[in-house]
Amino acid sequence: NGWYFEIPESVKPTFSGITLTDMNTVARQLLSGNNFLQIISDIQVNFNNPSGAYGSTITGYRAEIVNKNQVTTVNGGRLGMM
Repeated sequence: NGWYFEIPESVKPTFSGITLTDMNTVARQLLSGNNFLQIISDIQVNFNNPSGAYGSTITGYRAEIVNKNQVTTVNGGRLGMM
């Protein structure tokens, strides 16, 4: 019932990590690290050092707050007010 492919690690796209930044300056000054205020914070998501394999490019991104219906589909996008 369908196809199954196994992709070698050498051809999978990579990134070195994720940086979350509160774009609400007041909230950012009150809290440190990856701590956010539920109805005030506006979280920006950056995928660090994204890289395709064998000359490929990454054409899509997705970050979300689970069960909150808050999604961004661009690198450097914002999730919006929590």
